[in-house]
Amino acid sequence: MKFERQPDETRGARSRELKAILVVDDDQQLASALQWILAEEHFLVDVAFDGEE
Repeated sequence: MKFERQPDETRGARSRELKAILVVDDDQQLASALQWILAEEHFLVDVAFDGEE
């Protein structure tokens, strides 16, 4: 998986809007790492460790 940061000037007003992402993975360490990485990129992240949560 590759993440590229856009320059601030190309983000415009949308950079202030939080985008929501749901991470579902039974590997709690991986899910938590993804949550941290995505939150650093200004995503609102919800994590579930199985399909029932």
